[in-house]
Amino acid sequence: GILGDVSGCAGHGGDREAAAVAATVLARARRNLGEYELAERAIDEAIQLAVPVGGDTLADAHLAAASIASFRQNASRTAFHHDEAERHGSPALQLDVSIQRAVIAEFEGRLDEAVALYEIAIGRLDAEGNEACICTRAPDPLG
Repeated sequence: GILGDVSGCAGHGGDREAAAVAATVLARARRNLGEYELAERAIDEAIQLAVPVGGDTLADAHLAAASIASFRQNASRTAFHHDEAERHGSPALQLDVSIQRAVIAEFEGRLDEAVALYEIAIGRLDAEGNEACICTRAPDPLG
């Protein structure tokens, strides 16, 4: 399959970062198609590929994993992956985590929590001095 080709390339001197990014994209595509088991397998492999790369590559894989766990209604796994994404990510990616946490809380009907989380995201925008960030970057709110 596609995922085997991606990880095999990284294992034979290929670009591990590119393989991790490709596996993360594949996991998001599987999630969007409702293929949650395949999405979970793809994102687990993406995280394994991204660990040695670290930084935003690893953080983005964890952000995607959080969204997949959210769709599977696994709150503890969602929280774990959000925490890992924040720990490894740049301020810009941490902003994406804040937005995703807020969107998930809103979708789940936890409106007071969602408002508080949106306020955190706005605070991160202010700290970055980039009020247009959400409009220009248009992150996938579900990672």
